[in-house]
Amino acid sequence: MYKIEQKQGDKLVTVGYAQSASEADERREEIEFDGGKAVITELDYEAADEVRRKLVEREPLEQMRARSKTQPGEWHSYQNVDLSSEACGDRRYLVVGPQCSFKEPPKTYPDTQFGFGYRYFHEGKVDLKSGLVLPK
Repeated sequence: MYKIEQKQGDKLVTVGYAQSASEADERREEIEFDGGKAVITELDYEAADEVRRKLVEREPLEQMRARSKTQPGEWHSYQNVDLSSEACGDRRYLVVGPQCSFKEPPKTYPDTQFGFGYRYFHEGKVDLKSGLVLPK
């Protein structure tokens, strides 16, 4: 796993993570194409494991980024904590804000056509730039 940082002034700001070297190189090219300077750092096993637990999967993250352009609000992550469930550890995401169904993030994910939400507890806010779930 690789950490991608962008130089802003005299400090480095984490802008994301990549699973492979080729994905990290793609991100570096995007940053440098936009006139920035990117620094790629390979993480050791423990640091990578910690990041993986907080990292949002690529497909849902891309969908949230696309929807955030037209739908105002903050995205929040909910994780299934029911140890007897096959889906233990899975995540669901909910947009919250003044123009949304929920003004504040509920403690548990709401019931939907996809199932009951009581197993999914609020984990934190999704940082759309870095792809990490920030603790509440």
